[in-house]
Amino acid sequence: LGDLGKFVDMLRKQIKSADKEIVQAVRSQSGTQARSRHDLSVAAGQIGDLFVRVRDIQAKAADSEMLVQEICRDIRKLDYAKRHLTHTITSLRRLAMLTAAMDDLEQVGYRRDQYKRCANLLEAVSQLLEYFAHYQDVPKIQSLTKRLATVQHGLRDAVLDDFKMLLGSSDVKLTPDNIERLANACLVVNALGPKVRDQLMDWLCEREMTVYQTIFSMSGDAAKLDRFERRFAWFKGRLEERKEV
Repeated sequence: LGDLGKFVDMLRKQIKSADKEIVQAVRSQSGTQARSRHDLSVAAGQIGDLFVRVRDIQAKAADSEMLVQEICRDIRKLDYAKRHLTHTITSLRRLAMLTAAMDDLEQVGYRRDQYKRCANLLEAVSQLLEYFAHYQDVPKIQSLTKRLATVQHGLRDAVLDDFKMLLGSSDVKLTPDNIERLANACLVVNALGPKVRDQLMDWLCEREMTVYQTIFSMSGDAAKLDRFERRFAWFKGRLEERKEV
């Protein structure tokens, strides 16, 4: 029993120590909860700020996309305008070239010593008019087309007259100047197209056949079939005579 008092005192000390520890633990837990609530409040505020920033970024992205679309639309308009402007400039340049070539052609179109230049101008005018094939309703193009047709008609008559005049006689002897003149006239015929070329060929063939029929008519000694060698020799000689032409 003597030691009982000491034991009780020791228990009381232990109880007081446990009470202190419990009080400290309760106080520490209360502070931790307060800090947790504070940290949670701060985190919620940061999340709210982040949400506002994200929404601002989305709005700016939408505005940027709209701006990009407007810029692309303006670029397409400018590109379209550039293509039309380039086409217009090209058309105006070719129209100026066509007008100048037509003026030159009209100046030399009726000069028989300028057949070679006429042929070059005819080809140039024809090629330029092909570019304006879809603009035949334009008065300027209509006027140029009519002027070209007038010159072509005059050149056709002049060329055919030259061939008939220089080759009309069966015993004609061509001078070097006349040969050159007919050679240049052939250039004009090619520039005028297949219709005029066929007209010239028809006349030449008819002329040669007229000479042939005159010599080898259906009567007389030359008309006999056994004179075939003479006919062939005549054709061969005729070709040799016309080789230079």
